[in-house]
Amino acid sequence: MSTPLLMGLLKKEFDISMTPDAVTLRTLNFALPCTTPWPFRSCFIFRNPDSKEIKVNQFFRPFSLQCWVFSLLLTILCTIAIAIFLKKQDYKNTVEHYSISILLTFGAVCQQGSAVCPDNLNGRIGFFAIMIFSLLIFNYYSASIVSVRLNEQILKMNDSLYSLAKSDLKVATEPLTYFNSFIHKKEWENKIFYEMKWLNTPESEKYLSPDEGIKKVLEGSLAYHTDTENGYPLIEKIFDNKEICDLTEIHLITPTDFTLNVKKYSPFYEIAKIGMAKLYDMGIRQRQFKRWSARKPLCRTEILGLKSITVYETGAVVVMLLLGIMLGFAIYIMENVIFHFENLLIIILFITNKCSQAVKNIFCSIKAEKKES
Repeated sequence: MSTPLLMGLLKKEFDISMTPDAVTLRTLNFALPCTTPWPFRSCFIFRNPDSKEIKVNQFFRPFSLQCWVFSLLLTILCTIAIAIFLKKQDYKNTVEHYSISILLTFGAVCQQGSAVCPDNLNGRIGFFAIMIFSLLIFNYYSASIVSVRLNEQILKMNDSLYSLAKSDLKVATEPLTYFNSFIHKKEWENKIFYEMKWLNTPESEKYLSPDEGIKKVLEGSLAYHTDTENGYPLIEKIFDNKEICDLTEIHLITPTDFTLNVKKYSPFYEIAKIGMAKLYDMGIRQRQFKRWSARKPLCRTEILGLKSITVYETGAVVVMLLLGIMLGFAIYIMENVIFHFENLLIIILFITNKCSQAVKNIFCSIKAEKKES
């Protein structure tokens, strides 16, 4: 498919045109490319949607596996030591020693304190050592969590039409002359995007002006295809720094250059070729490129504010809490079942005993009657 500008050369409506379309054997039959004087880039621009994955590693990553294992072993050793120290006190039950030591140690490690404090000196020294250990571990862990949050990189969607096709974003485009040529390219990503997204977009929502499209990009609900020369100046005016940092680009085609085409056998071919060579040599082309091209808005990461914690980031903690509650309920049900089963067993044994005594009495009375007779 050729653009209207190339078709104009074919119909001899004009002599010179400029288009970002690729040069093919068909176009060489009626047009000759002189040079590529200007870069062209168009892309879908949108605010990167927030990730909806539960971040489990964020709560385990602050410590390495060796550190977690070492901390667990040290906690177990402290639990055993406290249990031994408690034997010197008035606690006579060994199971009670270990249950209290477990609650005391894990309460200290979790910075919750303990309702029980050893009376003897060795027990208090052990408890004090556990509290110091837990304080240091807690501060290291908290500092690592804060560091991860401050240095967390923004995860952006890949520069892939397939990724955009799978997303929930709506799509629209600026009315560009070349868009229909780009959307029908034979690459597999273009085909998937065309079938999954573009065909399912209502006709009234496909084409938007840059002002309207960029405003919807700001709302976060639209991926808008536009020439960067038109889109970026509007973005710099109405977006703040955080919103600029959220922007993601997905190219419909790879960045290319405008090709200056001249009608075949036209007397302007040599003139255009020599003129463009002069513009290159004298630096005029490079100067105009710097003056006219729109720069990409700069994301200043050093002034980004703290991002609010989402439910997906705390999802791992919520899951751990729910698992603990479910485990507690399961143990509660088991305890009740065992308690009622023991009572039921006692009742059954009592009834069985009574029944056996009654049966025994009956047999004894029968034997006594037989002896009398």
